[in-house]
Amino acid sequence: MTRLPILRGVIRPLFPVAALGAAVAGQLELRADPHRGLVLYAVGLIALLASGAPALGGARRAWVERDARLKVRPVPLVAALLLAALAWLESGANRFTLLGVLAWVGATGSWLRAWWPGVESRGAQSLPDRPLSTDRSSRVWPLAPMLVVLLVAAFFRFHGLQQLPPEMTSDHAEKLFDVRDVLAGVHRIFFPRNTGREPAQFYLTALLAGPLGFGLNHMALKTGTAIIGWLTVPLTYAAARRGAGASR
Repeated sequence: MTRLPILRGVIRPLFPVAALGAAVAGQLELRADPHRGLVLYAVGLIALLASGAPALGGARRAWVERDARLKVRPVPLVAALLLAALAWLESGANRFTLLGVLAWVGATGSWLRAWWPGVESRGAQSLPDRPLSTDRSSRVWPLAPMLVVLLVAAFFRFHGLQQLPPEMTSDHAEKLFDVRDVLAGVHRIFFPRNTGREPAQFYLTALLAGPLGFGLNHMALKTGTAIIGWLTVPLTYAAARRGAGASR
């Protein structure tokens, strides 16, 4: 019986490898034999779920315990609902307005305030099991690899950006038309051109093209896209740490 936990500890790390292998094999088989490819995908999914089953079970228990202690604040909740309704009414013409944006931000903040756990709802279990380290090096050194990763990511995002890609396609041209509309004062929430796109890229590119002096050109569009791609690196790192249960 004592060998069973040891075997689990040896076999369980192999499940993600098996999941990746089954997914790659399924992708290769998908065109030749779709049924076999889907079966391999299913095997990979089962292996992936099996590898994370203990962690998912622990996370579920933690969420159940947290929900039992969670207390909603009624005043911010009502304010969030009212402000959300106002933001919805102000967004009816597919335009950002000052009142609509303020209502949207206020609704988001009020909603977070309504559900944010207070000190009384966190309980003693949320306190650290050991005192926080006062050694500055223990907090600085983990940041060093992340800074290296950010520098490498910046190199691959921005190096040779003037030459790559060398020419615009029709998609790039239509995006610049949307950026031109933003600079002309047309502040859409959703951009219907070219089957429809979300607005964040166009407003960032408009900031680069107008106030920051890049001009309405291909370089402004590429720079904005590279900035967004670079920012996904620390955000992905933070999301992974949060998902793994790291507190800092």
